[in-house]
Amino acid sequence: RDVAVTGVQMCALPIWPFVADLVGEAQRLTGIVDNLLALARLDAGRETPREPVALDRLADDVIRAVGREEPAREIRQTGETDLVVEGNADQLGMVLRNYLSNALKYSPADQAIDVRVDRRDDLARVEVLDRGFGLSPDELPGLFQPFIRGARARGTAGVGVGLAVCRRIIEAHGGTMRARPRNGGGSDFWFEIGLVEEQRAPHASPQAAAHA
Repeated sequence: RDVAVTGVQMCALPIWPFVADLVGEAQRLTGIVDNLLALARLDAGRETPREPVALDRLADDVIRAVGREEPAREIRQTGETDLVVEGNADQLGMVLRNYLSNALKYSPADQAIDVRVDRRDDLARVEVLDRGFGLSPDELPGLFQPFIRGARARGTAGVGVGLAVCRRIIEAHGGTMRARPRNGGGSDFWFEIGLVEEQRAPHASPQAAAHA
């Protein structure tokens, strides 16, 4: 009888926290493997298919996917629509996902993450801003190098390949990426890629178009 009662009591224990931990760890390991595979493909110089990619729609897809994994976190998207680059949607999505993963990992749970998509002359910029512990000047030179992690990041899970993969992907697209401390605290990560040719001419204002 005692054994039976003990068995019932054990079955009655809440298992959801353990399942959530397992799911979270599986997602983290999957992300690491995906980054390592992407880095290996880039190092091997493998060509990837390119197509027109609308960055605001790509950002929306990634934010929705991350939101399903982190439903309690707020991720806000702002900026321009219909900015199109020639690129690989899967790779660019991986860059944005890595940016968001870092922002969520190093930010307080009650702080929103901002994603902005806008244009800078002939370039499209995708920017992720958080209110985490920020970046120190001595971290910036090695930030996008593989297997290098800042001192404040070593207390969290990770192996230091995500940003290195981002750098390789953006360079393969002929773009640039940067990071800096954010005014008021936190970090600002972004990448820029050239717009497709038909979007490079400055847009005329509605008034100028009507006058023409």
